[in-house]
Amino acid sequence: MDASSSYFAAFAAAVSLLLLSCTIIDPPLSMGVPRNPLPGRPASGETDYPWTVGRDTSLLVSAACFPSGYDWRRDTAFGDVSCTLKLYRGVKPLLSMAAGPAERISISPDRHHILGEYLYTDYSDSRGTTVKCNGRTVGQWEDSELIRGLLFKDGVLHTLGISRSDGTLAYRRDGELVLKLDRAEAFGDFGADTYGPGGCLYEDGDRVCFAYKSVLDGMRAVYMVVDGRPEMLLSSPDADFLDARMLSGVPAVLYNQSGVTMLSLGSDDSHTNVSHSGLVYWYSGGLLTYRGMTAVAGRFKTDMGRRDAYGLGWSDATAILDKDISYLYCDGRTYKGISNPPEGGEDCYFFHRHCACLTDRGLAMALTPRDLSRKPFLVWGPDTLEYRLHGYLSGVSYVVSEE
Repeated sequence: MDASSSYFAAFAAAVSLLLLSCTIIDPPLSMGVPRNPLPGRPASGETDYPWTVGRDTSLLVSAACFPSGYDWRRDTAFGDVSCTLKLYRGVKPLLSMAAGPAERISISPDRHHILGEYLYTDYSDSRGTTVKCNGRTVGQWEDSELIRGLLFKDGVLHTLGISRSDGTLAYRRDGELVLKLDRAEAFGDFGADTYGPGGCLYEDGDRVCFAYKSVLDGMRAVYMVVDGRPEMLLSSPDADFLDARMLSGVPAVLYNQSGVTMLSLGSDDSHTNVSHSGLVYWYSGGLLTYRGMTAVAGRFKTDMGRRDAYGLGWSDATAILDKDISYLYCDGRTYKGISNPPEGGEDCYFFHRHCACLTDRGLAMALTPRDLSRKPFLVWGPDTLEYRLHGYLSGVSYVVSEE
């Protein structure tokens, strides 16, 4: 054990002596055991190898391709250059589509969303907002909105967007306005650690959910929206609400009040102190389910405010990860935190959170070298896969087959 680990262990021991019901876990918990054996390495060169774990998990990768010789890093054509957006299963191309303003398909990496086996894109300008799936328009309306949530369920496109004209929050189905919220701030985003590839919108059971906070007449309140119907969960004149989620049918709210971080579960006024009697203060965090428990992931201060850390915590324990973590990935059973740029990609672009995903085999990362003479590549466990294209990898996700 190194000196740093010895210090952390001593700190955890001191905490347990002060308060037996609280544990600060340092170093982090085990990553667990993969469900499937590791596959053999793919043959060299670009083949049809689907890059799967066993027979049930496949990686999907999105990429933006530009004409040879064009320096996409500088974007001297201001997004008006010819571009092709592609989706791969492993290295096997699944689809290719023209992208750019004329096609109303953004070349910005954070406007590409792999949902299931489909590549969604969102685009907005003075003419309105357009959402496409695999290059085909599935939603279009006149208001220009910054899309914060995207979900396709039972043949219906659900979107949550912020109006670029007045800042209102708009929830739509197939482009039709269902709910317009003034002075509302949605929880979550496409880049939030505790939210999935759909951003603010997610499914809980068969229901489409999102939550938001608002201030009216000096009173701060949190609302949960389920299938388009909002319901107030909590209100307070001085609480700082950090997140609200529907978790397996139970509404959960994370908030700070009077120097203490609290977790509210359900509608029976059940409030749990997740500050462990002041030992931990979460100043940024989100809610998720970890090993059957409602947990908090984010940044907190400990050691009487002298130490800043990123962690994963629940009612009676907090796992200290690393203060330099930029993104956390958790599948409910295991977790992995990385910095940006991640280890092994120090000389690469890692554009946003969804350039990585956590699978049963471990973390898969889509990396694009800053040196244009090198090709973009995907790292998954011990394997590295190169993509023969001039451009960048904009995202990676995985799908599990029904077999």
